[in-house]
Amino acid sequence: MSKNLKRILKESQTPAGGTDRTYQEFMKFLSKDKSLVFANRPLPGQMLFFKYNPTNEKFLSIRNTYYDIFPLIFVCEVDKWGFEGINMHYLDPEKREFLFDAMLKQLPTLTSSKETHDRLLLDYNKVRNMRRLKFFKPCYKRYLLIGLEKRPIVVPSQYWKTVAMEELGFFMHKKKPSVYTATNKIIAKGK
Repeated sequence: MSKNLKRILKESQTPAGGTDRTYQEFMKFLSKDKSLVFANRPLPGQMLFFKYNPTNEKFLSIRNTYYDIFPLIFVCEVDKWGFEGINMHYLDPEKREFLFDAMLKQLPTLTSSKETHDRLLLDYNKVRNMRRLKFFKPCYKRYLLIGLEKRPIVVPSQYWKTVAMEELGFFMHKKKPSVYTATNKIIAKGK
């Protein structure tokens, strides 16, 4: 099944990244797989894929502001206005895989009766204090509910790696190589 998903994701994206079609094809795939779940109320540890458009004028007015239109995040914190989490798209594929593997090894998985509800035991303090997870800091982002343009799809745990390794991020105002360079500089500084 992961091979089919990988093919679908590759066919529906552009060189710049994910598209509305990618979101729709992923939704269709999960529907056929009987594992489609939308996060009406995100939970810490879930991996979510959605379309986002920031609405904060202050954020948008900052010079050189860039953001991911199709975030793929592991949720860390939730409040009534939105949620925060680790957007895997800010890392180049090599660092993304390293962070992903380190998270799976170091954080327990909470398993429910349905595989689609599996999630990592994850919160900001936990990842902040783990040395092997240091790459998360420049990827930690906040998302307001009013900025959601497409409902967050809960990525089933059996597809986490497949989806995480795809180039689905689509950045506004900066190309991916520049985003990766900026992220690497932040990591090198140790902020």
